[in-house]
Amino acid sequence: MLNSFQPHAFTYLTLPDLPKIPDHLVQQGLRLIAEGQQEKQNLSTPYVDPGKKYARDRHGEYFSRDRKLVSEKTGLETSPIFNTTYNMDQAWTDWVHENITSVFYESGIRVTDSYDTESKYYGPHTDGAKFKLFYLVDPGHEATTTVFYLEKDQPLVRNLRDEFDIQIANNLDDLTIIDEVRLPCNTWVLLNGYIMHGVHNCLPGRRIHFFINMPAERVVHSIRIQ
Repeated sequence: MLNSFQPHAFTYLTLPDLPKIPDHLVQQGLRLIAEGQQEKQNLSTPYVDPGKKYARDRHGEYFSRDRKLVSEKTGLETSPIFNTTYNMDQAWTDWVHENITSVFYESGIRVTDSYDTESKYYGPHTDGAKFKLFYLVDPGHEATTTVFYLEKDQPLVRNLRDEFDIQIANNLDDLTIIDEVRLPCNTWVLLNGYIMHGVHNCLPGRRIHFFINMPAERVVHSIRIQ
């Protein structure tokens, strides 16, 4: 059964009034990345079924190192870039609960390292039936952009079954760019996970961001925008 909630067709919203992440939590996240302490994401128990596996298990193609992005028009064939997620501690979870939202699927800090790859793309995908709060700490490169697409023969806002229903697109010729943005640093941005999106111009650098994934139908009630 498809998720009954369908969000409006916005791509992203900048939320400058949401509290900035305190410096001691930013520094903690950067230390985790420097030390390479990769773990699973924080989970908010009310909206996670312990019997379900995380999307990394249910959607092997999205995470597969064999995935290829292609374009007959340009002759492109390349592997997408991947990111690495690091778990934050209870102090982070408490801060999120007190200042941002009491309900979320997972959260943490991620790094996309494009120093040792020829690819310039983070592959097109949806996030499943959820919204993502995104807080960029380091853009990696000034030319890097977040891109939103309309895929041929597909609706702009996807019908997604649940938070694990990640859909991907590998043929870039089937995608029309409808929005492109250089996201601001140190500002919360709400990304619509129901719309296909990716990252372009991943030139040499380390793109670092905090994230909070939330049930879309609870966003209006959970985020303290006012």
